[in-house]
Amino acid sequence: MKAAMIGRMYLLMLVVFAAAMAHQEGQAKLVVDDDGGAWADYDNIQDALDNASVDETIEVYEGVYTE
Repeated sequence: MKAAMIGRMYLLMLVVFAAAMAHQEGQAKLVVDDDGGAWADYDNIQDALDNASVDETIEVYEGVYTE
């Protein structure tokens, strides 16, 4: 009985963890870099803000941004 309960708890934790990881994988990320690197989506913060959707994360690289 106790082993079955532990097994169920382990399975539940595994399902919750997998769901959390799947949610993170689905989130989009916009990258802002004032140097305009090839990996950057934008070179200024305002453009990234204007084009971001509700569930997107904006990652701003170090630099001096004049908006």
